Amino acid sequence: MRPHALFSGGYLMASPDEDILSNAPVCELEEIADNVRTGQAYLRETPIDDLIGFFSDVCHSWADPDNPIQQQLGPRGLNFLLYWFRASHLCSVLDASMRGSRAVLDNFSKVPGVPFKLMAQPRGIICHWVSGNVPMLGMLSLLQGVLTKNAN
Repeated sequence: MRPHALFSGGYLMASPDEDILSNAPVCELEEIADNVRTGQAYLRETPIDDLIGFFSDVCHSWADPDNPIQQQLGPRGLNFLLYWFRASHLCSVLDASMRGSRAVLDNFSKVPGVPFKLMAQPRGIICHWVSGNVPMLGMLSLLQGVLTKNAN
């Protein structure tokens, strides 16, 4: 197996119109693992509302008809994904998933119906196996991994 990195050190390693496999393979899996761990440390320190704001900003940018991402992926299901990226939707989904309080993703917090404070903990490094015939499925999986502050 020859691993290829899409992102490394916080930088995109391939342009949207470039085949990722055309890049030189990353020789050491440990380099990839270190980058993933660094990213997770950053996610743990980032407030959940900042992550939601980031995805909301991405949503607004990608919704622009002149944006190259919209032009390339709009016909492939991007607009459905943009619904998921809206701040109001993410807040609603996270609150429902976290027993009524997305604040548990940042700190120990009171949760309705529980006599003590709870805090959600990331599971660690997660891997996404996605279907090739549902192009946006991988983005939904990645979104959920980032919002739960897991390394992806």
